[in-house]
Amino acid sequence: MAKVGHHWLNLPQDILLEIFRYLTIEEKANIRATCKYLQQLIDHPTLWTNRTIVLKSLQSCNSLFWRTLRKRRIRSVVIKEATQKQWQGMVNLLPDLTAVTIDVKKNLERLRTLRSLKNLQKLQLNNKLQMLDQELLREVAVFKQLTHLVLCTSVFIQNSSLCHLAELTKLLALTLHARQKSPSLTSLQYVLFRLPKLRELSLSSVDKCENLSLCFTPPEMTTFKPTGTGPLAEYVKILPSDLTSLNLINTRLSNVDVQLLSDSSGKTLKYLGLVLCGGITEIMLKKLPKQFPFLQSLDLSGCNLLKPDILFGFVELAFLKEIVISNNPHLTEAVIKQFRTLTDNRVHVAQKNKRNRNQCDCNFILCM
Repeated sequence: MAKVGHHWLNLPQDILLEIFRYLTIEEKANIRATCKYLQQLIDHPTLWTNRTIVLKSLQSCNSLFWRTLRKRRIRSVVIKEATQKQWQGMVNLLPDLTAVTIDVKKNLERLRTLRSLKNLQKLQLNNKLQMLDQELLREVAVFKQLTHLVLCTSVFIQNSSLCHLAELTKLLALTLHARQKSPSLTSLQYVLFRLPKLRELSLSSVDKCENLSLCFTPPEMTTFKPTGTGPLAEYVKILPSDLTSLNLINTRLSNVDVQLLSDSSGKTLKYLGLVLCGGITEIMLKKLPKQFPFLQSLDLSGCNLLKPDILFGFVELAFLKEIVISNNPHLTEAVIKQFRTLTDNRVHVAQKNKRNRNQCDCNFILCM
């Protein structure tokens, strides 16, 4: 074993670093504990690029721990629990952070502490126990350099306070998730018209099927006026003319809604998600290939109406690369294998566990 270890140490550092890139966190920790030389290699910044560190408590973090994070050039953290003093210390020790996720309740001091992070670009605030109030939104608007913002709360206020977000003109991605009530359409329109660089928008209220999640690029507002009374119709008015990605979650759909989307974005849409949506019919599913012929990814998680003949109809989607399903009783392994054969294995069929309607999954990995 000694000779094996000796040979490893004789390998060039670049080769060792390339090998270590494929290791899990646990495997890296085991190698790091062997000797100081490998410890230095494991702490090399190239092995920790785009890594997010989740800190359940700052109480157990000592000076050695913070030095290790600085050495690895960690730029993204998720803080679960910390006192104001510990929070201030973390910000002082990691001044180059670019992405932060925190829980914000009644005390806004933690949020104000982040003002010293000049490179902060991605911010996620979880405020699920209360209403997202004007004071918090005004404080968020201070971070003019933000490119990504996630706000997860219990209830969104229905007045002009949301308009503070219009000051964040560098935003590329905006997520507004609420458990009970989403922001008003009027406030949302005001904000969207004033965010010229926005590329992704996600809205969700997980307790109501008529609320939805929208992701699009870019926000070039259209004067398209839909007809019909579907719950999605009003949102179609503010969708961009060259929509490429749309994700609908817990949404009540109608044939009118889907046709409106097809008329406005059928030739540009590449990703379509219909996750746990109500109102979907077999006829609606069969029409998708003609309504959205350029789809590359289709997510039908929670759709029990997706039967073999409908799945085989998706062979017409010449650009399709992935289809996502979950707990579908009709799509056996044999059916999926036949579908792959019909598409020459160009389409990946991903199977996920059924999503929980009451669980908000707005958390995203804050990586740079």
